[in-house]
Amino acid sequence: INAEYVGELLLHMSVCRSSFRLYGHARCSRTAFIAARGFAGGQKRPVPPQETSTIFDRELKRRHRSRAARDEDHSHYEYIREYATNSIFDRLQDVRKEFPAVAELGCGSGQLRRLLKSRTDIKTFFQCDTAPEYLTSGPSWDAPQHENEACVPLLIDDEFLPFAPKSLDLIISTLHLHWVNDLPGVFSQIFSALKPDGVFIGVMFGGNTLHELRSSFALGEQERVGGISAHVSPLVSVSDVGNLLSRAEFTMPTVDLDTLQVPYPDAFTLMEHLRGMGESNAVLLSRSVVDRDSILASAAIYHALFGTADGKVPATFELVNMIAWSPDPSQQQPLRRGTAQFSMKSLAAETNSSVVGEIQEDSEKEDMPTPRRPSS
Repeated sequence: INAEYVGELLLHMSVCRSSFRLYGHARCSRTAFIAARGFAGGQKRPVPPQETSTIFDRELKRRHRSRAARDEDHSHYEYIREYATNSIFDRLQDVRKEFPAVAELGCGSGQLRRLLKSRTDIKTFFQCDTAPEYLTSGPSWDAPQHENEACVPLLIDDEFLPFAPKSLDLIISTLHLHWVNDLPGVFSQIFSALKPDGVFIGVMFGGNTLHELRSSFALGEQERVGGISAHVSPLVSVSDVGNLLSRAEFTMPTVDLDTLQVPYPDAFTLMEHLRGMGESNAVLLSRSVVDRDSILASAAIYHALFGTADGKVPATFELVNMIAWSPDPSQQQPLRRGTAQFSMKSLAAETNSSVVGEIQEDSEKEDMPTPRRPSS
């Protein structure tokens, strides 16, 4: 592939990627999704009018997670999840509040609950997952972490939460929400299930995750078969998460990013690890089978464009951390407009004048001649 051809393909991909942003996690028309894919070179399909888009194959994703849970070496692939779990645990330690009723969405093999075993304020812990194998894995998996705790495993569809309104003090989601089709709807259900002053805290993959693999697959398929298919799922951006939390009426939403770069020997090892994590592709309109030539070309392009001096290839994992609260009168509230005691303009003027005065004093001290000791 010559440089001019790569440049044309990258420009083509940038337009396609902006089109794919149309069908992120928010509801949108099915027409927008297929139009973006058709522009990218995929095969167009008949579109029913006024149909709500379903981006991910939920049943396929459940099978992916079940397969990962059955793997005897599944703990070998949980390093990203362990990092996210530790991040959630650290943030919970900063919240000075008791949580009698807790639910974790996408509990996996229960790492977070084991970290929270020192929290004696937790009376009921709902462990929720879409894969039944995760809810029964390991000896004494559902044994209480302390004498007052009751662990309740729940097999759920996380797009339809089973909790009663205002029944939970804390809801946690660990690397799970990036596979739901209706993220605004799930946020609204979480908000409804929280008690007043309840907390929602979660981590999900962000839009820059696996951008190297996405680009390599696009270039490889364009070279071999003349079209582009979605092999890395569309992911949400930080600004989108903040807007959706505010739209769901959460108060004090806070969103930040962690970016991890993990080195792998080659692209094939990366894809093996994604399979072991249960993070294989589940986009409905992607090609179900990728031919051998396209995979080999994509792996070669990955190494050529992103390979490091030591022969490895990096993979980026962007983690979107979020925390938000259910409204309560006890929370800090902004004052009514017009009740301010001081003008920000006058405060800025006073601050500037004091700073200017200090600078002038310092400059005068520097200009003063240093007294010389008399010679003997």
